[in-house]
Amino acid sequence: MLQDLTIGVIAVDQDDKIVGYNRSAANLLSKKELLGSLFKGKVNKTSTKISIEEVRFISNKTNIQKIYHLRTLADNDRDFFKQVLENCYDEIFVSDINTSSLYVNPTFERHYNVDRKNVINNRDFMFTNSLIKNSPAYITLETKRPATIEIKTSTDRDLLISTKPVFDDSGEIKFVVGTARDISELRKVQEELSHSFNLVKKYENVLKKTNNQKSTFGNQFIYSSETMKNLINTVDRIAKVDSTVLITGKSGTGKSHIAQRIHSLSHRKKGPFITINCTTIPDSLIESELFGYVPGAFTGALKKGKDGLVSIAHKGTLFLDEIGELSPGIQAKLLLFIQNHEFLPVGSTETKHVDVRIITATNKDLKELISEGTFREDLYYRLNVVEVKVPALRDRKEDIIPLLMHYLKHYDNKYNLNHRLSEDSVEKLLAYPWPGNIRELQNVIENLVVTTLDHVIEPRHFPYQFFEEQSGSLQEVENFPLNFNERVKAYEKLLFTKAYYQNSSTYKVGKALGISQSKVMRLKKKYL
Repeated sequence: MLQDLTIGVIAVDQDDKIVGYNRSAANLLSKKELLGSLFKGKVNKTSTKISIEEVRFISNKTNIQKIYHLRTLADNDRDFFKQVLENCYDEIFVSDINTSSLYVNPTFERHYNVDRKNVINNRDFMFTNSLIKNSPAYITLETKRPATIEIKTSTDRDLLISTKPVFDDSGEIKFVVGTARDISELRKVQEELSHSFNLVKKYENVLKKTNNQKSTFGNQFIYSSETMKNLINTVDRIAKVDSTVLITGKSGTGKSHIAQRIHSLSHRKKGPFITINCTTIPDSLIESELFGYVPGAFTGALKKGKDGLVSIAHKGTLFLDEIGELSPGIQAKLLLFIQNHEFLPVGSTETKHVDVRIITATNKDLKELISEGTFREDLYYRLNVVEVKVPALRDRKEDIIPLLMHYLKHYDNKYNLNHRLSEDSVEKLLAYPWPGNIRELQNVIENLVVTTLDHVIEPRHFPYQFFEEQSGSLQEVENFPLNFNERVKAYEKLLFTKAYYQNSSTYKVGKALGISQSKVMRLKKKYL
């Protein structure tokens, strides 16, 4: 057995005389006979560099005192490089000219989930077992040049494989050396970076597009959608004439800003812009606030009397917000005023004339109020010469991102802070229905700016009521009609939307609900 070892072995007694050796030792020392020779662990001049390792060996049954291991430095290098190959993170393989594998390191097993013993000297193992569909080794053997390709393995890994030929003295290929690197994680990172880059570009394009637009402060607007572009064009056209305008839309959509824009672009822009919120003035006082009163008109009146808001708006614009809240009595007097721009101050017998433009706004359906008998039909037609319908924010989602960016920058500047919205936060804010429209979006962003300590705003920073409004409540589900399918669907939506808004990725949503990512994506498409 010792004779078959590639390393040299020499045994000596207590007098350092050789009492045993193998063929490798004789070859290394270039001697045919070594028995009886002295050997003290040193080698005289020889053409081969030899390393010697002493091993203590004391036996009562033999006279062997020491054993020496002799090996060439090449042997040491071979062991060193084998350790390197065996522990390399990348796959390393060697193929012969017939593409049979001569060597593969342990990483092969991780890449293909196959014992590497199965592939050694097995020419077609990789293809017959459908582990791969292509290999650059064929290209290298054909072209005698290095080659690199990307493949997907049967275990769904993305590998980058490179091969290089090794030539003999005659210039023919002896074997092919190859490496394979798992780039699956790199590919995922690239895809995520690409997605993030595209999202950033999208934000930049949206912001560039809206950069020259106006903000929603004062009479200004931020928008990107065609819907708002057409609306603003209409508003700008009607601003140039004196027609009475009725602005309709949900609360928080910016109706008052539309009114201010009309005034600022009209020939009345140097005149006053007077706003009257019809819900804030009691019925008993609204007539005197609107039309004013003369001295002694009623108990508690000022001795000098008082000009009403209508008089103050002379040569300007009178904006009546929440017009649907006016009582029938005031509606009648307002109708008379709109018809000829004349009115009677409270307690007066003299008619006054003013030059004003009238703009009204409401978040109610005035036609429905007419059918209920709470709003005058003739007044409606006087007010509705030109109607401007302001869409809800959920109906113009293209405007959400520029509005988010605008208010984030505004409140960061206001409070001397610095934040940015994560990609996941933007996606969730885009999916949110915004029942309170721009006003709610503005409040949510201010809340996030002042309460988030981190630089990046994540969904976990969102206000709790934000999730409640989005997902609904168990009580709402309980109030559903007793229909099995409808109630199951309502429960599913409730559970999914809460999980979606409370987790930072579709993977975490799936983990929280115990469902696959693909199902998460289907439910997202279904409910959000």
